[in-house]
Amino acid sequence: MNPLIPHILSGISITRWNTFPRLQTYTTLDHLAFVVHICLTLSSLLEEKE
Repeated sequence: MNPLIPHILSGISITRWNTFPRLQTYTTLDHLAFVVHICLTLSSLLEEKE
């Protein structure tokens, strides 16, 4: 087995949806963008309440 394979596959996870495996990579920027998006959504909801 090639020693580079675990390094190449380190950021890949398999998500099953309708029994079709899909490979998705989540980077730090993706995670950060998701967190920022949730924060902006929550802040806009709180502003609407007031």
